[in-house]
Amino acid sequence: MHVLIPLILLSASLLPGCGSKGDDSAGGTSDGGTSDGGTSDGGSGDGGTSDGGTSDGGSTGGLTSGDGFAIVYAASTDIGLDGRAPVSATFDADGQLAGYLWSKVEAPTRGDCSTADLGTLGDVSWGRWKDGTLGGAFYGGTFSYPADDGFHYGVAAAPQLKGSLGLDGAYTLVAATAPTLSGGSVGPGSATASATVIAGDTPMVSLQIQVVQGGETMTIQSPGYPDASLAGSTVWEGQVSGPATATGGPLCSTASCDVYLRGVFADDGHTLVIAYQAATSERVSGVVVLQQE
Repeated sequence: MHVLIPLILLSASLLPGCGSKGDDSAGGTSDGGTSDGGTSDGGSGDGGTSDGGTSDGGSTGGLTSGDGFAIVYAASTDIGLDGRAPVSATFDADGQLAGYLWSKVEAPTRGDCSTADLGTLGDVSWGRWKDGTLGGAFYGGTFSYPADDGFHYGVAAAPQLKGSLGLDGAYTLVAATAPTLSGGSVGPGSATASATVIAGDTPMVSLQIQVVQGGETMTIQSPGYPDASLAGSTVWEGQVSGPATATGGPLCSTASCDVYLRGVFADDGHTLVIAYQAATSERVSGVVVLQQE
């Protein structure tokens, strides 16, 4: 039986693996908190190509490059998990995210990676950079991924304004990137998800994500409150403490493990994009896209 645990809202500086080159200890923070309004160098993505994979529920038609996007992302190799808004984003003609600009020190490009799990729906695009090395800038680091790992992202154009928390009712899964373990020690898995928004003076999001990978199942299940009060941000964040269960092994080596979330609503509240990462010895990372008709 899964116990529902309240979602605890924390600042990014308290989340392991968040912000600037986070690692498995707390304290990773961004030193470039505002965009300088430019465009990301290398916006063509330095020649990265799509491997032709698409996630169910979306098309590969692209968004238009420009400003005013929000991005949520999850990745291993010390990048961790975070969300940024507003950012400038550049897209290829086939819908791939070529790069984004948050600040001079956080302006990564796809580099020579290919894009897996690619999809677009309305004002939202998602995918996973893999099998290569990122270009651009990310806090002075160099980040490479094998084919079975990657940088998971979800990008929203014209995201909901600060204080908007979606529409009352149920959201169902449209698409998901294939969840990965850091280093690609196990091949990519699969994910399902659902959410319910309860409107009111204190809106609440009830969330469940189930990850199946390497013969194991991990369930992330909790009601909680997306934080729309972060200064100047449309991205909400939270920690789910203790609801993740598995049969043992790399998905969750104990009876429970912490899972961190970043999310953003788009398409006038009809679409919800969530990046998640389990704080295990081999981080489980992914992005899910949900929609309400």
